[in-house]
Amino acid sequence: MKKKVILIYDNRNDINSTISKIVALNSYGDIIYKRQKLQVILQKIMLKIEPDIEIVKLNIKKDVEKLINSIDENDDIVYMHIYSSSVITNEENFKLLLEKAEFVHRTMITNKENPTMIVFKSALEYKKFLQDEKMKDSNCIKEKYDNLPEISDNGCLQNISVYDTFLKFFSGGFEARHFNSLTGNDYIVTKTSTNKKKAKAEHDYFYLIPDYMKSFFVVPFNYVEDDKKASYSMERLKTPDLALQWVHEAISIKDFETLLDKIFFFINLRAKRDCTKEKYKSNMEDLYINKVEKRIKELKELDEYKKIENVIKLNESYKSIDEIYDKYKKLYDKMVSGYKFKNVEVIGHGDLCFSNMLYYKDINLLKFIDVKGATKEEDLWTDPYYDLAKLSHSVCGNYDFFNYDMVEINMNQDLNIDIKIEKRDTTKFINLFKDKLEENGFNYKLVRLFEASLFLSMLPLHIDNVKKVVGFIMNAIHILEEVESLNGK
Repeated sequence: MKKKVILIYDNRNDINSTISKIVALNSYGDIIYKRQKLQVILQKIMLKIEPDIEIVKLNIKKDVEKLINSIDENDDIVYMHIYSSSVITNEENFKLLLEKAEFVHRTMITNKENPTMIVFKSALEYKKFLQDEKMKDSNCIKEKYDNLPEISDNGCLQNISVYDTFLKFFSGGFEARHFNSLTGNDYIVTKTSTNKKKAKAEHDYFYLIPDYMKSFFVVPFNYVEDDKKASYSMERLKTPDLALQWVHEAISIKDFETLLDKIFFFINLRAKRDCTKEKYKSNMEDLYINKVEKRIKELKELDEYKKIENVIKLNESYKSIDEIYDKYKKLYDKMVSGYKFKNVEVIGHGDLCFSNMLYYKDINLLKFIDVKGATKEEDLWTDPYYDLAKLSHSVCGNYDFFNYDMVEINMNQDLNIDIKIEKRDTTKFINLFKDKLEENGFNYKLVRLFEASLFLSMLPLHIDNVKKVVGFIMNAIHILEEVESLNGK
């Protein structure tokens, strides 16, 4: 007979030392995945599948004591004890698991090798389980409950306290654009895209760059194209991307200095060639003026722009995106005309932000992915500052916090729209980045100016998330105001 089910979400288990180097948190439930904490994701899935289910969270010892006191040994209830190190990877199969659990007649376990959940039919047995402090660690239940029968989960639950599983889950978990998809196994990742031109450019880039640059990139291979799509494969490196570590505060200032030294080694390693002053100026205008103007035009043609413009008007200094761009253009003209650039081009990555860097800090392993791409040698060359602007929008511009939905749009005391970011103070990191720029011959103020152009040019590309677009606009304003204040000194 079907019984009442209570789901107990146990978030007491300490993150293992290897994974804590990546996320620097105390509990798995607080890890952010696709803009949400894992505990919130699981709760939403549960309520979607079974809206009336009772969910109890265990975060501290008092929560356990309260739960023990609430259990009536005479109640005919099934207790599903799931660990926060467990993630749901298939909702349909999890729904089937839930339905099976409602009919159990004895205590059962999912996946004895890497436990994710125990289902208790006996209230008395569950009380004893809760009273054992060691049982907060899913890995400790293997020996004590080795004799329990397994209840099949059909692969819908994964234990991310296992390092390989953690990396596999998160490396396949970033939000690919609507025209991209990622598939693979433990060793190979295949990227498929309906944007065939872009997919081919990403693949061909590696085979066009000089050999001495190739050690920084994950090797693409097996390019395949048909009438509708194109794909290529890469080795699956068991290494987290830098954005995941950055937003979870797992990169110390010492780690960051080591990382920057390696990134600037790549920056200085990039192939260079001389060009005319006119060609250099043309390259800059294409990247920092023409592209921005084109994207702003695209933004204003979208239905959502009216709403966005109404929000902009809440800021007393600007009434439209055009006024913000005018501010940018005036700063650009003044600063670029007053700076003596070296007339060179470089072979750049094209999108050198943290989410495109795989980084294993213990051995200082750094690999780049998702390049802008090229299908012929001439497409490789770009402005030397562009990679630095991309890097800056992760270091200084909080780009990855936007992607992880850790930014709030608020109205401040002056009734102006402002942004609040859930993060530690990164001032020391920014100052270190600034020092490294200057040491390597790059102007910090120019890098930030060009960074502002990135946020403005990204606006129509993220229109599916209007809140994010508004955040990018406010962020661009803040950058421009900082650049203006610095430029006056």
